[in-house]
Amino acid sequence: MCAGRRAAPRRRSRSGRWGHARVQPPPAKRGPLRAPSEMRSRSPHAGLHPVLSAREGGPAGAAPGSLLGGWDTQVRPKIHWDSESDFDPQGLFDELARNEGIVGEPRSSRPRRRRSTPARADAAPAVVDERVASTVLGAPAPPGGPAVLWPRQNKTLLLIGQDNDNIEGYVDAFGTPPGFSVYVIIDDVQSGIWGPGNWGAGMLCAECLLQKHGQGVAFNLAVDIVDKIDDVVAGVWDDNIRSIAAWVKTTGGPVYMRPGYEFDGSWNHFEPTAYRLAYRRFVDLFRGDNVTNVLWVWHSAVCRQNYGGHDRMAWYPGDGYVDLFGASVFTAPYPHGHPYKSHTPQNLQDVKDWYDVAAAKDKPLAIVESTARGYDMALMESASAWKSWFQPMLEFIEQNDVRLFAYINCDWDIQPMWKGGSWGDTRLQANTILSQLWTDEMGNARWHDALGEPRTD
Repeated sequence: MCAGRRAAPRRRSRSGRWGHARVQPPPAKRGPLRAPSEMRSRSPHAGLHPVLSAREGGPAGAAPGSLLGGWDTQVRPKIHWDSESDFDPQGLFDELARNEGIVGEPRSSRPRRRRSTPARADAAPAVVDERVASTVLGAPAPPGGPAVLWPRQNKTLLLIGQDNDNIEGYVDAFGTPPGFSVYVIIDDVQSGIWGPGNWGAGMLCAECLLQKHGQGVAFNLAVDIVDKIDDVVAGVWDDNIRSIAAWVKTTGGPVYMRPGYEFDGSWNHFEPTAYRLAYRRFVDLFRGDNVTNVLWVWHSAVCRQNYGGHDRMAWYPGDGYVDLFGASVFTAPYPHGHPYKSHTPQNLQDVKDWYDVAAAKDKPLAIVESTARGYDMALMESASAWKSWFQPMLEFIEQNDVRLFAYINCDWDIQPMWKGGSWGDTRLQANTILSQLWTDEMGNARWHDALGEPRTD
């Protein structure tokens, strides 16, 4: 997000200082998935989900946890819970932690895990030569990745974010979408990935979504490295990066990784050299751990003014480290003179220019953060929003073959982090008119059968 955006959420220690968290535990084993007896019949997302393995209700012959090139004709089965009240995100977090032997004991007696490099608040960040750092890990890309990673040409994969309550509100209204947008902070991957985290923008738990909606769902995963980028380069957070990689392996579906998202935003203040090294370190560590169900998204804020006045390509990690170009799109679709246009300084031409840069690199474009900023859909503003934001956005997606579209379905104004920031209530289910328009749009062929064979176009 451009002007008016606060930096990504940070976890404060009780003393009020930003603190380092302990290295996160490896994954606990997940039990088998069981489909519910009835499927959601009204869902506009029927047919949008990858086929599950035979163990999870998919066709016979599929390996457990794998995906096939075909597509189901029903909404993805969910894990069966004995009752709605049985699904308890905090309980899930506690169960995962108990399996590691770190819950139920006094805090002082819990086992401490060492980082690969000790972190000290008073220690100066390591100075690393980029020519050396880019080959320190140097793991080649793992061969034979899943055949369903790439969004097909002339198709768009829909992802919904960005906190669990608002995501589940979308699911209740429209059914389970093909994927979800989630966030995590590099110094505390337990919160947000393996268990619940809340930084004032709603509870977020990627593992909870995976447990509830089943393996094979896609994830648009952003990692906040603000003020920790030098430590990332120096290897301080390698174990946490590997913990994220371990979780990605368990998902059974495609994960689109965005380390250091909105790299050119002034609120992140990333120096280009440090950013390139940090981004590459993520990629190399994932490759070293043989994570195959991941694609790497180089995500620009697409604002009028880049941090430090740098050319955007100064942050480019290299062709071998980027699969898709990412963009944030908030007020760009609004016409000049629109009352919400000034909330974010960007136009659709800015996004089109970014698409042209991506095309020159032979990289598809992904819109990985977006919302109709400023509108309060609950106040019957849906007709205006559809005409001034959704229609031009959907036309842009069609005309420029945008492969991912991540919509932030959120009542921003009730969340402490965003309250008073002119974000509004952009939930698609907030009124009947908007819900019907969205349901009709999701019936279009572009949103179906979106994932397929490895990229050949």
